[in-house]
This record gives sequence, C-alpha cells and structure tokens, in this order.
Amino acid sequence: MTTNYVIFDCDGGSDDAWALLLLLKAEAEKQLVLLGITICGSGNTTLHNAAYNMLRILKACGRDEIPIFLGASDSLLPPFDKEERPVFHGKDGFGDVLPQDEDIDVHEMVEGEHAVAAIHQFCIENPKQVTVIAVGPLTNIALCYSMYGRDFSENIKELYIMGGNHQGVGNYTRAAEFNFYSDPEAAHIVLSKSKCPITILPWEPCMDDKFFICIVSINKIHLKENSKCIFILEIPLFKKWRLEHFGPMAARENHAVELLNCVEASQYLKPGFKGWNPCDAILVAAFLFKSRLVRKQSLWHCIVDLSGHTRGQMVLDHLQEVDKNPKNVRIIELVEAEFFKSAAEWGAGLREFKLSIFTEEPVIEDVKAEIKTENVAGIALFIFLLHYLCYILNAIIRDFCETLITTREYLQHHDSGQSPLSNASSTRLWSSSTTNPFAAFDTTTTTPGTSLPSSSSSSLSGNFNSTRRRSSSSVSLSSSPLSFASEKFLGRQQERNSTKIPQKIQTQQEKIMQNSDDAKFIKK
Repeated sequence: MTTNYVIFDCDGGSDDAWALLLLLKAEAEKQLVLLGITICGSGNTTLHNAAYNMLRILKACGRDEIPIFLGASDSLLPPFDKEERPVFHGKDGFGDVLPQDEDIDVHEMVEGEHAVAAIHQFCIENPKQVTVIAVGPLTNIALCYSMYGRDFSENIKELYIMGGNHQGVGNYTRAAEFNFYSDPEAAHIVLSKSKCPITILPWEPCMDDKFFICIVSINKIHLKENSKCIFILEIPLFKKWRLEHFGPMAARENHAVELLNCVEASQYLKPGFKGWNPCDAILVAAFLFKSRLVRKQSLWHCIVDLSGHTRGQMVLDHLQEVDKNPKNVRIIELVEAEFFKSAAEWGAGLREFKLSIFTEEPVIEDVKAEIKTENVAGIALFIFLLHYLCYILNAIIRDFCETLITTREYLQHHDSGQSPLSNASSTRLWSSSTTNPFAAFDTTTTTPGTSLPSSSSSSLSGNFNSTRRRSSSSVSLSSSPLSFASEKFLGRQQERNSTKIPQKIQTQQEKIMQNSDDAKFIKK
C-alpha cells in the first residue's frame, strides 16, 4: 500500500490546532506520515505567533520532532482595504488568554529552510504521494507554483483547501471568506495553475444552519397563555457539548485540549456565538473519513474575483461551459455534524476507530468514556408540550361538540312547541358541566315582549358567568366556538320570535315558571 504523505499548511488559530490534533492521531495509528507543518503569516496572526501556537500544541502532545517551517509573512499584494475588523482569534491567534511558555523559543525550534522550498522538496522526493492540506491563506502554495512551475504542479498528489464561498456568503466581508480575502491573488493562482485534484471546504457548509454543535446553553423556556407567563421550565434544551461535555473529558486524556478549552471559551462565549465550527478541523476530518463525514459534494470550474466589492469571492461556472472551463475543483457542500463529534472524540483520545483513510467506512471499535448523545431533558420537554397541546385541543373540541349538541336539542324542542326544561335529556344537559347555550340571553338581547322573567334571566346569566370564568381560568381561547354558536343561535331565535305571536311565547314562559321542578332547578 502506498504511503500517504501530508504537509499541513496553516496560520495558527484554534481551529488549526484541532486540525493538527486529528492529523497527529491519524499518524499515531500509522495511517499517514506528517512530513511537516508550514506556517503562513498573512492569516489569523503573525508568522511568529502562528509558529509559536503550533509548537505549543506539539509540545502538549509530546510530538516535538515534527518539523515546522516558516513561510510567507505577508500576502502577495498589500491589502487594498485598510478597514479595521474584529479579530475572532485574538492578536496572538489563541484568544490572548494563555500565559507565555518560556520553554518555547520559536527561532530555535523551527527549521532553517523556507516553507516554500520545503514543500517543493517534499513533493520532489515523494512524487504523486504528497497531499497538501491548506487551512489558511494560500500564499505559500501560490509561491510554489510561481517559483517551481510544472516541477511542482506535476508532482503534488492533491490539495485540500479550507476557504472561499460557493454561494456568495462572506464571513469577513459581505462577499468574501477570510482565507481567500486575506490573499485573493494567491487563491487565484492556485486554482488557475493546479493540475492535481483540488477539494475545497467553503464557508457555507460550516455555518450554523448546516453544521451545528451547540456551545451556548438554552436553560429556560417560558410557556405563555394570553401574553401572561404561567410558568417557566428550567430544562437544559441544548447543552454546551464542546465546553461542558466533551471539553472536560478530553482534557483528562490530552493536555492540548486543556489549552484549547481555555482558548475557545474566550472566543465563543461572546454574544452572537451559538455553535462551534472549527472549519480547519472539519476539512481534515473530510480528508480522513471521506463519505462518513461528507454528505454532499459537487464538481465545478472555479476562479477567484480580484476586484471591487466582491474581491476574494469564488466564482463558479453556473453555465457549465465545460469545453471552455473544465471543472477544476470538488466543493464540499454538506457535512455531518454528529459524526464530526465522534471524530473530535477520536482525535482527543476518547474514542477508537478502526480507521483507514484508503477506505470509505471507518468502524467504531471502542469508547473509552461514556458519550451520551441523547438529550433526555429535551425528550421530556417534548412529551410535556405534546401533552399540554392535546389537553388544549381536547378542551376546544369537547366544548364545541357539546355546544352544538345542546343547541340542536333546544332548537328541536322549540320547533315542536315543547319547553327544553320539561325534557329529561335537556335537563341532563343543563345539569352537567357543559357550558349553558342560553347564557347569551339577557334582558338587553331579547326582542321586546319576549324577555324572560327577571329571576330566570339573572339565574341563567349568573350560572353561565360563573361557568365561563371557571372555563377561562383553565383554557383561554381568543375565539371560542361557544361564542360563535351562541351568536348564531341568537340570530335564529330572534328571527323566529319576530314571526310568532308574542302572547304565545309569553304563555310558554308562564308554563315554564309554573313547573315547580324546573323552577327549583333554575334557582339552584
């Protein structure tokens, strides 16, 4: 089996550190050979700070023997835009929170050879076997093409690049991703002159809407009724997986993770950040795990815009003019966040894979620490909310159906000339907990000459008002089916009353009051 050699070209941020941890783990399992780390100084921090950060990770992992080469300190052209923008990684690339390690001397510990020369030399010594993983601005790689030409382009095996944006979404400017914007000319040279396969992980698949690993807890849910908060649930819906769950366990296995816990707490625990997205590590995981992580990818012809407001933006050939513009890049469009969690646990030493980067399906062998993926509290809350919703729907349906039944029986008795109070079934409905459909009647809504006696009217109104208050205290509805049915019934009743002889109606009311049992019921 051919040995897989890797050169890691980076700019020294916290996500670069996570990418390095994955590569070190893969090398420890004899899946690749990490030839060296090359440093670019036009990205997250200065050339010196970037080298210092990578040396710090190597020291924490006990891998000081891996060579580090200093590369270009600036972009190919001076930056056009002088605007000051917020720096996510801090001035030192590690959040400006770690104390200095006096045992690390960058000038003494890095190699004397320039990174560009080292990359070329590695490719010449191992033709078609070296994969360059570039997770910062592409200045060093562009200089390889410019200085060595075909001698370099024909001997490199493949390129993996984190940078660019295939849908025009920027994270540094409105139209450009940070790495490509930091040196657009370098990105343009690499995409134009490369003859080897290129895989690009752009910014969009790393955004929270497509790749979400929670880093901010949501602890409270307010359940409201009629704009009044009735109770608050103290349930952690989303746990800080990175900092509260994974971080402490991984720190016990790997000292480098202990450093990164402190670094990323300073970076992510700020307003506006909810998800953990170590983009550079996602690219390395895509290189190692292939289709287990990558869910969607596509081939395109791609260049980089070098002018105007869209400077640094990737330009794709959506016309698919393959004859003029042959496809030169493979773009990763979607990755699996849950599987990346497993990859991070593997890189930190919490999980073991039977891994081969030459196969598509790594198999999980063992889990050293208990990794709970189910959110029990979230499931409990879902069941509670479902029960609460069913309760409300049941109350609405029951109220509506019983109102219709009561109204229908009243109309049937009224049409037959019988009093609803003299019928056993009607008495049963009136004596139940069902809302009274006659409550809509009062002395102001009945037709002149057809009003009920004051005692009867007040009793009915009082009974309904008390029932309505009890009902509204449990379930509040902005538009009750009872109100709709009562209004419809009132309209029909007033229409009927206007066509009947008032004296006949008065006689029926007198008969009602003469019935001692019914009178007792009304008073009750």
